[in-house]
Amino acid sequence: MSDFIWFIIIGVLFVLLSCVFIVLGGLIWTKQKMNLIISYHCDKVKDENKKAYCRIFGIGMIFIRSLYTSFKNVVFFYTVNSRTGFGNSVNCVFHCEVQ
Repeated sequence: MSDFIWFIIIGVLFVLLSCVFIVLGGLIWTKQKMNLIISYHCDKVKDENKKAYCRIFGIGMIFIRSLYTSFKNVVFFYTVNSRTGFGNSVNCVFHCEVQ
């Protein structure tokens, strides 16, 4: 049971961390806050390209972080359920139905 609680805590922490990065991506995209981006990435961006750069950077950050959160939750769900036995029965049912 204690393993299950730790899986839940770690899963929630990953979701919260992903939410922070999604909010940062939104701020970069909508408010064009280039100070949230490492200066190394912004050195050669011209003033007329800053709006487009912030848009692409923010959308990319949101998209990649959302994919990471989704993937992490799928792996997390499978790990928790395979340890409790529920995941194995779901896999057996799915495998049997597919064949």
